[in-house]
Formats: sequence, structure tokens, C-alpha cells
Amino acid sequence: MGKPFNKELSNLRESVSYIDQAPIENLKQFIMSNASYNMICIGSGGSLSACYYVAMLYKKNFGLAVAYTPLIFQDCDNEIIKNCKLLFISSSGRNNDIRYAFKRGLKNASIIANICMKYSNPLADMCKEHCVNTSYNYNLPCGKDGFLATNSLLAVYCLAYRCFYGDIDVNNLFSFDIGSSVRCDFDIAKIRNFIVLYGGLEEPVAIDIESKMSEAALGAVLISDYRNFAHGRHQWFDKKGEDSCVVALVTSVDADICKKTISLLPDDIPVMFIRSSLDGPLATIQLLIKSFYFIEKVGKTRGIDPGRPGVPEYGHKLYNLNFAKVIGRKTNADLKDMAICKKCGCKTMSVADEKVYTFYANALDKFLNKLSKESFCAIAFDYDGTLCKRKDRYKKELDPSVNKALEKILEHGVHIKIATGRGDSVKEVFKTLSEKYPSLITIGYYNGMIVKRCEVDIKSEMEECKELSSDLQCIFDELMHYEGYDIGENESKKVRIKKYRCQLTIISEMYFEEMYELCSEIIKRKNLTSVNIWKSTHSMDIVCKNVVNKCNVLNEDGSVLCIGDCGNVDGNDFELLSTPFSLSVDKVSKDMDSCWYLCPDGISGIEATLFYLRHIIFRNGAFKIKL
Repeated sequence: MGKPFNKELSNLRESVSYIDQAPIENLKQFIMSNASYNMICIGSGGSLSACYYVAMLYKKNFGLAVAYTPLIFQDCDNEIIKNCKLLFISSSGRNNDIRYAFKRGLKNASIIANICMKYSNPLADMCKEHCVNTSYNYNLPCGKDGFLATNSLLAVYCLAYRCFYGDIDVNNLFSFDIGSSVRCDFDIAKIRNFIVLYGGLEEPVAIDIESKMSEAALGAVLISDYRNFAHGRHQWFDKKGEDSCVVALVTSVDADICKKTISLLPDDIPVMFIRSSLDGPLATIQLLIKSFYFIEKVGKTRGIDPGRPGVPEYGHKLYNLNFAKVIGRKTNADLKDMAICKKCGCKTMSVADEKVYTFYANALDKFLNKLSKESFCAIAFDYDGTLCKRKDRYKKELDPSVNKALEKILEHGVHIKIATGRGDSVKEVFKTLSEKYPSLITIGYYNGMIVKRCEVDIKSEMEECKELSSDLQCIFDELMHYEGYDIGENESKKVRIKKYRCQLTIISEMYFEEMYELCSEIIKRKNLTSVNIWKSTHSMDIVCKNVVNKCNVLNEDGSVLCIGDCGNVDGNDFELLSTPFSLSVDKVSKDMDSCWYLCPDGISGIEATLFYLRHIIFRNGAFKIKL
């Protein structure tokens, strides 16, 4: 199994040269966009080191970033996943761990991408299935790695560096001596325990050394930053350090702390230095390359080729273990507790403020009592995120499970209202149901700007909506001054604007949060009090508040149950879910009398919608809901 490790090392320069010429613009856009979001980098085995490197660069340039294994990622709360950028890193994307974690990410995250060193891989396939266009895949000229991640790992480091800092001087990167310096002479063949010390720039390399030394059974490794080493970890040398040494990773940034730390150790403690001659994050890459040669050297003293150390049968079984089936999902918390915690803005009861929790607990009891007694003649839904999955946004048909649930409602003569930011594209989705149940489906197009029965053509109304209101025209003109964001009406623009008389729809994956902030500033600066700005899962709408309102679909004489996903104050369902009988499938407002999330933990979107619909009881052309 695997390739000779020296063969792997002979391809390093070629791999860097390939990556230095590889297209990175789209990957760079993903990393640079939505910079206000924190990032989670997920990877297993050798790829974990690359996750630490990307996280390090992100922290230096934008905000908080962490590196997680798939198992640790599994323990992340869904709300955290929704509010972070997820980047999955894998050489081939084939191991069970990364595939399962990626599936969960696709289901719950709003911003997600993967990097693989193979064009064709399972993660790329899953992205296609979910209509996600942020899968970044490359084919290294040397092919797949051997047993240990080498060329693929170095390639991801170089990709990340280019995204943040530009092209790499390959010759400069490889301008070093292979050997490592030592403080005193010692026989590395006799060393069994390696204490790897590092600073900020060196941490990813320390992670990788531990991984490779352990995977190839070359020795026991403890890693520690220079200062944490001072908090007791030095005791190893005093008690059991006969066959141990220090491996000090050194860049110009941490040279002084390294020198002082090592000077305080007894002279008879063996120390090996792996130094970089470069500065900044490029020094990390050079250290990584040098660490590969360190691994090769240790392997030779053990008679082990790190590229093909051999794997026992139980090792294959461990690697192929389907951990998703083993750990399962957490037991659902009590629905009431979940609902109250959502309103409190906390994850669990234990961290909720007692008085606030009690306040919402009392409010929930009143809401549930009111909800259980009410008889409804109609039900109003948001569309995207409520009746339609992200991956199905461009389909012209409903998910079969949703279609079945809606048909059951219509069979009982109950009216269905659709309140959506979309235009007539949504009409096609409900065409079959509308033909079967005429006059029972009403659609509020463009967030309620046009309200018609589904079977009614809206082309004439569309023609009347082309000229913008003065306030929206003012916002549009202001936006067009910000040329750096590549704003326009053309589909090829990074920020695309759709214009209707009383609504501007702005679509941008790269600059979503920036556009929301910019538009909010323009509205405040120009004192445009007649407009609202709303966010959904994939776009934002700026609307004339006295004309555009999703509540325009609620024209029945009786009570209407309203269900949506963005009930928070800047969400496009805020007004719809401010009605007395309203349920959220995701985000909630702080209002005590409306917009409650009453689903088990871990479900959202259409799964949550279907959960609510399973609790409906029909009677005489109306229904009640028991939760």
C-alpha cells in the first residue's frame, strides 16, 4: 500500500508549480466573501493540518476560525453551523467521516465549500445534487498521495496562501538545506519520544508532524506551544526523558521565545531545530516541506518507509467504520424547552437567564393554549426555506413529500396562501395542484406586491411594475456608484439586482453581508423611511413598506395559520410571522405572542414544515393544530 516516501518528496516542487498556476479566483471569492462570518474548517487525518493553516490565515485577515475533525464538527449546534462559513478539506473526499460531516453541512449551512485534490470525488457529486457551486477540485500531476498526505497537503497550503497573499516564488520556497540543526549531538535512532514546540505560525506544521509520526508509527509525539510547555509539560524530561528530544519549529516571529525557552532547558536534553528562512505564512509552508524530510529521516532510522508502513487488518476496519450509524443523533430535547431557548437566544436551558426563561415559558403556555383552541380556514406559507429546499430552488416542482402534504390540505377544502419574494416563476411549481383544486391556492408574488389566485396570469401586472418608485430608484442609483462590487442587472454580475416598481431584489453569494450593510447605510443616510430591507436565505429585498407586505395574502374572513423560516426582525417573514397564529421553521422574533419554533432539535426548513403539518386535524373544511 502507498508509494515510496522519497518518491513523494521528489514531486513536491512540481506540485507547488502546478498549484501556483492553477485557477483560484472562485475559491478566493468564497474565502473573501462574507468576511464577517466566522469559519469552521473540517478535515480528517493528514488534511487536518491544512485546516489549521487555513484557519490561521483566516484569523489573521478576517475573524475567528477553527479547525475541527468530522466527529467534533458533529457536536456543533445547528445554529452555529448556519452562522459560519464551512470549508471541508479532503484529498479524495472518499472517507466515511468527511462524507457524513459534509452531508450535515449541506443540510444546515448557508455558506459551504470543499477543496479536494481530485476532480471527481464524492463531495463534488454531493454539491451538484444540492445545486451548490462552491466545490473546488484539482488534479495534481503526481496523482494521489501514498499512505501519508504529502503533495495534496502541500497543495492545499499553497492554494490557501495564494488566496490571501498572491503568487508563490517556488525557487525561494525551496531554497533551504534538507538537514536540521541540533543543539548537541545525539543518536536520533534512540529517540522514541518527540516533544514538538511551536509558535503561532508553526502550529499547523506541529499538527502535521504529530499526525505523520503517529500514522507511520515512528514515535510518540507531544505538541505544545512554547509557553504552554512551561505549564508542566517540561516535567517529562525530568521524570522519563531518557529517550526523548525536543523538536523546535522556528520562524523569525518566534525565534526569540524559542531561543529563551531552549536556553532554560538542561544542556543534556537533545534539541533539534527546524527553521524557516522565510517570513510570514510562507514560512509555514517552508517548514511543512522541511518537516517532510524530518519524517523521512526518522523513518530511515526505524527501517520504516513512511509512504508505505503497512496497515493491519483492524486498521482498515477502523478507517471504514461508519461513525454516523454508531453515534446516531442526539435525543431530542423537550419541545417547550427548545422553543423557549430559541426566544431567549440561547442554546440550552442551563445558560438561559432565569427571569427571561420564565417570562417566555409563561408566554408559550398562553400561545399554545390559544393555538390549540383556534379553528383555521387557511394556511399561509413562505416558499423558499419553508416549502422548498435550497438544493431545489431552481426546480419547477415541489418536493414529493411537500406536494403530498399540501394536497391533503386542499382535499379538505382548506385554502393555501403562498407568500414569496419570487415572481411568476413560482406559479409553475403549483400549477398541477391549482388545476386539480381551482380557487384554493393564492400566491402573493414579490413579497405580496401582487396577490392573485394561482390560476390567474400576472403578466399585465408585471408590465406595470417595471418603473421603480423614487425611493428605490435612489437606492439603485447609489449602489451603482460602488463599482468595485461589480453591481448590475446582468446575470454575470457578482451582485445582481432585479427591479420592480416597489421592490429591489439583490442576489450575491460573494458580497451578501456587505450589500446588506451598504443598503442599510444608504437607507439611513438618505432617511428613506418608506422602505424596508429584508433578508432571506439566498437574497435580500428592499421594498416600499406601505405597498409590499406578505400579509397581503391574508384576506380570509377566518383565522389563518402562518408558517415561514425568517421570522427575525430583518427577515423577509417578519411581518407574516408577527400575526397571532404563526410558527417558524427556523429563525424567530422576540415577540412573546407570535413566531414560535415548536419543532424537535435539529430539524428546520421543509422537514420542520412537514412536522407541523403532521399535527393538523381536519374537520368540516377547517383544521386545528395540536402541538
